[in-house]
Amino acid sequence: MTIEENDLSNGVYLYQVIINDKKVKTDRVVIIK
Repeated sequence: MTIEENDLSNGVYLYQVIINDKKVKTDRVVIIK
């Protein structure tokens, strides 16, 4: 599953992924916000 494709549709889902994979995904959260 590609978070980049889901982040646009599911912003909340991305946040859950961050909790499990706190690495570079943190930057992606700022873009969604």
